[in-house]
Amino acid sequence: KKEKKKGKEGRKEGKKQRTKKRKKKKRKKETSKTNPLVQYNCCFASIIPTFIKKKGPKGNS
Repeated sequence: KKEKKKGKEGRKEGKKQRTKKRKKKKRKKETSKTNPLVQYNCCFASIIPTFIKKKGPKGNS
């Protein structure tokens, strides 16, 4: 059987703790006044009237 190493013998050396980096402040995206209108037109207004379910403003299908 192998003997268990005690103390510093079994430890890895050379790995030091790194200092924490400060997070950068992210600026909030500004939405224009026309953005909701553009979203609506993209999803509802341009669709040809058929018996298909309308997809919402965030629908990817």
